[in-house]
Amino acid sequence: MPSFQKKDFNSGSSGIVDYVQCNIRYQPDFPEGRVFVTFTIDTAGLVQKPIIVKGLSPAADAEVIRVIKAMDGFTPGMSGGRPVAIPYTLPITFKKPKPSTP
Repeated sequence: MPSFQKKDFNSGSSGIVDYVQCNIRYQPDFPEGRVFVTFTIDTAGLVQKPIIVKGLSPAADAEVIRVIKAMDGFTPGMSGGRPVAIPYTLPITFKKPKPSTP
């Protein structure tokens, strides 16, 4: 079975989700909910074809695509000693930040 790893993402998918959620620029008009994004890590370790499978709003969807496209440095998946492309689908949760208390 093919596998890959991302430098800095030691926990696999959950590490990638954490990275995306930490790098999203939340806007006050983003609704709460989930965006599902699919993409492929190609044989060179680059993110290709990010597509929103289930969106939330045009602005939130665009922000997820922006962050996914900014990821790089993957070690490509390997199968039988050869690099292979690996598809991924991730859920990204949008929650409004809690107001800070004085």
